[in-house]
Amino acid sequence: LRGLGWRQITGSLALERQNREVYARYSAAPECRFDAEVEKDIHRTNPGSSSEKQAALRRLVHAYVVMHPEMGYCQGMSYVLALCLDVTGGENEAFWLFSQLVRNHALAGFWQDGLPLVQLSLYCLDRMVGMRFPQLFSHMKALNVTPLLYASSWFSTMFAYNFPPPLCARIWDVFLVEGIAYLLKVALAVVAIYHDRLLTLGFEQLIATLKRAPEELDTQQVVRTADQMTFVTGKFVCDLKSEFNHPSMAAARRYY
Repeated sequence: LRGLGWRQITGSLALERQNREVYARYSAAPECRFDAEVEKDIHRTNPGSSSEKQAALRRLVHAYVVMHPEMGYCQGMSYVLALCLDVTGGENEAFWLFSQLVRNHALAGFWQDGLPLVQLSLYCLDRMVGMRFPQLFSHMKALNVTPLLYASSWFSTMFAYNFPPPLCARIWDVFLVEGIAYLLKVALAVVAIYHDRLLTLGFEQLIATLKRAPEELDTQQVVRTADQMTFVTGKFVCDLKSEFNHPSMAAARRYY
């Protein structure tokens, strides 16, 4: 039911029915310049999956990058496509779901050269921690800990890398309605859940704790905590985007 719901919300259900030949054509297209990198990443993305699933994921990534060569490829894309495949159960369905996710929510920047949307998300998280948890923010700054060191994979994989599948699915349920703002709420919620512990930790332990956090998180606690971050809205994200892209930020952007 979740897969059907996601396909209806994104509009991919209609596209997959109208364009069945499109995925078949692109998945069977000749080799492209990203294939070697994709092949290397497929095994790392789903190390315990069957050879059939890995082959399906390989075809999915190949088809998308051939259809959209301007977007390029990075490993985070494979994790997102793998989740689309798990939820929909079919390659054509997963292809169009992913295509609509990218189109509806302007996600290409998560995987384009330079990862501009990852950079923006890390900046937003840094600013939000400073607003919501000034003591922790000061502690992190004193240790030279930035979101780049612990949250890059959260955003580049849309939490599909090492967050438990039930939690990741719940995150996507709301993301499909609220957009990027909800991914930021979740990231801030993770920091909030570990707030007190993080204040007692040094550089290596703090980063290790946040990187290990997904393995310990309770789905309901994350959802409840994210729901409390009501100040994170679409307008709030737009304002931070304007701030981030201002010419005066040119030097600072390299830290994200």
